[in-house]
Amino acid sequence: MKAPRLAPGRRAFLLRWSIIAAAIALLEILCRAGVIGKQTMIPPSAMAIALARLVASGEIAHDAFVTLRNVGAAFVASVAGGFVAGTAIHALPRLRRVLEPLFASYYAVPTFVFYPVLLAILGMNDLPIIAIGTLFGVVAMIVATLNGLDRIPPALRKTAKVLRMSPLATALKVQLPAIAPYLFTGVKLAIAYSFIG
Repeated sequence: MKAPRLAPGRRAFLLRWSIIAAAIALLEILCRAGVIGKQTMIPPSAMAIALARLVASGEIAHDAFVTLRNVGAAFVASVAGGFVAGTAIHALPRLRRVLEPLFASYYAVPTFVFYPVLLAILGMNDLPIIAIGTLFGVVAMIVATLNGLDRIPPALRKTAKVLRMSPLATALKVQLPAIAPYLFTGVKLAIAYSFIG
């Protein structure tokens, strides 16, 4: 009797987690065998035990809260600022032609070099960290907004004109739903980049 076949999505899920588990097991073996020195990396099991102790003691709670608050602020600023900037840049083709090469190479620049300048401008608090997170995420949102606005089908715009919709109604009822998939992509990237920042 044949074993039941797994669905392709389930198979990919199991394969992905099997690879991750095998990599962690290999790291554990290499660390325990001394191939990877203790000064380089401790075994993954020791990391998990130390993390569990930190969580149980409550020492990590305040730092985790501050980090999540900063990431949240950077994320909101990235999404809102990126959407507004992307919409404005889309409306100004000359400005877009100037900025587009910069967007293409933006992530090649190490944004952390601005941290000392931001410290001098914003002071010794959480604002420079939030600004770095925002700088990381905002460009992803700008590019996603531009991509979405570029790909609105002309038929939708013509339909809005035929129905004599106001510019605000056209933006809210036609354009925003049309670019929503691109915006969600920008939001996902903004979350990731805000965490990295």
